[in-house]
Amino acid sequence: MASTIKVDNIQDSGGNSYLSSDGAGTFTTSNLGIDNTPSFYAIMSSNQNGIADDTFAKIQFNSESWDTDSAYDPTTNYRFTVPSGEAGKYFFQANCYLQAATANGSQVSVRLIKNGNNTTGSYGTETIVLGGSDNYIAEGNYGTTAIMNLSVGDYVEVYAKMNLASGNWNALTNDAFFTGYKLIGV
Repeated sequence: MASTIKVDNIQDSGGNSYLSSDGAGTFTTSNLGIDNTPSFYAIMSSNQNGIADDTFAKIQFNSESWDTDSAYDPTTNYRFTVPSGEAGKYFFQANCYLQAATANGSQVSVRLIKNGNNTTGSYGTETIVLGGSDNYIAEGNYGTTAIMNLSVGDYVEVYAKMNLASGNWNALTNDAFFTGYKLIGV
């Protein structure tokens, strides 16, 4: 024998709704405490030009599509900082479009850096080394991802560099983004 329970709304004793139905099969949940926030998505609204050869530069993602906790700074430091009460594991992804301004490059590196520590083996390092005159690069889309265990006040930034035959390089707005969110259940 099968049993059926029909309700339009499930609430706790305080009247807080957790599940509601419109009667046509659409359910809405709230107050479950299982969201991936803080969360942000930042982009570049202007190019960074004239960056010196073989130099790590902070990429300035200066515009936000969203920032649930106002934890990303798009105007001064261009970084995500863990807000009060939000320590835990986070997923980050960065994508940069890098262009050699005057000469081809032989190495590109994109890094997600925790607390300004730009050392070998930093979190989320993607380095591409190309050799031979037929394999050198002039521009391209490069990215990296990382999962980091962060404490309140820790911050994460994106750095990139190009190793060129000569001259400077640029970070362009094409498909450039920096995003992250807190992981739940880990």
